[in-house]
Amino acid sequence: MPLLPDATHVYKGFRLQALYTLYRILDDKMNLVFEPEGKEDLSVLDSNSNLKEVIQVKAYSKNLSLSSLKPKKLNSFFYRVRDLIVNNSAPPSVASLAKCRKA
Repeated sequence: MPLLPDATHVYKGFRLQALYTLYRILDDKMNLVFEPEGKEDLSVLDSNSNLKEVIQVKAYSKNLSLSSLKPKKLNSFFYRVRDLIVNNSAPPSVASLAKCRKA
């Protein structure tokens, strides 16, 4: 029987997305609506359901760089949010949750 790939990094990613979403909900002062796995990892809408922000959550062990987001792939973050940028619909953001290190 072939070994199945280890999905630990996938579970960690979902956990960090959930924690980031919870942080944004608890920090909200404007009664925004938070939609996990909306347009991206997290969509933020106003009370009239207008899209205000789309967020891609990343948690790499190394510093986040442009190449980390794989801009040349056709299904990359950049291609997925292109229409939002062109239509000035909602600003895309990347939340980088890097490993905290002691000073």
